[in-house]
Amino acid sequence: MGPDGSYTLAEGVRQRSFRNDWLFSYQPTPGTVLFAGYGNALSNTADPLGRSLQRTRDGFFMKLSYLFRL
Repeated sequence: MGPDGSYTLAEGVRQRSFRNDWLFSYQPTPGTVLFAGYGNALSNTADPLGRSLQRTRDGFFMKLSYLFRL
């Protein structure tokens, strides 16, 4: 909204992005499980109309869970 109360058109924003996530799980016995995952993000922030994507973020995680039985 303008200072005099009039409305103005918003400018368009164009950005290309892609996100890829992988999850691996391994359960050797009931109650024991291993999770491992990887994810990355790609975006085109420099030239929104171009076709090339640049890697912007990477991530890796691992989790091990074990159930103690008495």
